[in-house]
Amino acid sequence: MPPDARSVGTLLRADPSLQALLERAREVEETADKVRNALPPQLGTHVRTVRINQKMVVIYADSPAWASRIRYLAGQIIRALRDKGVLVDGVKAAVLVPESQRRVRLPQRKPRRLSADNARMIQASAEAIQDPGLRTAMLRLAKLRTAKRPVP
Repeated sequence: MPPDARSVGTLLRADPSLQALLERAREVEETADKVRNALPPQLGTHVRTVRINQKMVVIYADSPAWASRIRYLAGQIIRALRDKGVLVDGVKAAVLVPESQRRVRLPQRKPRRLSADNARMIQASAEAIQDPGLRTAMLRLAKLRTAKRPVP
């Protein structure tokens, strides 16, 4: 190792602001462990992280289904946490999806417009249809061209 290279642990211990950050991270992880241990085993594995704000514990789950389960068990969770010395009055559940599972948003497409020829064809077809509901819907669609609005 080069003479000026230091381990991450050495760097963390040397800088007081990093020490405070490291201590806060340990506290958060300890709290998260207490919350996980207060939950049913199958639910605890789906807890990503935990935050406590003014006697409200916010539990971040890895999916909406597990967040719903946390909300359902809120009373039981509060009692279990109090038994472990964590004084909370409420439970909130939120979803924190892992980065690897996040969906990429596709750019929105430009709205398409109905051509005049297609509008005339739809109108002619509508006039030949016996069903009044379908005829009305098709005539409404044909009129979109004259309104100069995008087709949904």
